Amino acid sequence: MLPRLAAEEALEAVNRTAVGSGAAEEDDARRALGAWEKDANGPQPAASRTQLSDAALGSMGIGRRRVRVAKREAPPAEPPAQVD
Repeated sequence: MLPRLAAEEALEAVNRTAVGSGAAEEDDARRALGAWEKDANGPQPAASRTQLSDAALGSMGIGRRRVRVAKREAPPAEPPAQVD
């Protein structure tokens, strides 16, 4: 077994024993349990983006104004230059 992995597993076993027997400090035990619960639950989905309405933005003090953009027509294409 790799030395680093063996050391990590040994530390984890010590932590489990300390938390399980009640020998760990309360803060350390709470932190360890939180980390174990996070690992057990797996990765959480990313927060989805929601479109806020103008009213919701206004209630936060954010003003929003829609601006119309005039359409421009493309300039006429020039005929290709003739080479003699």
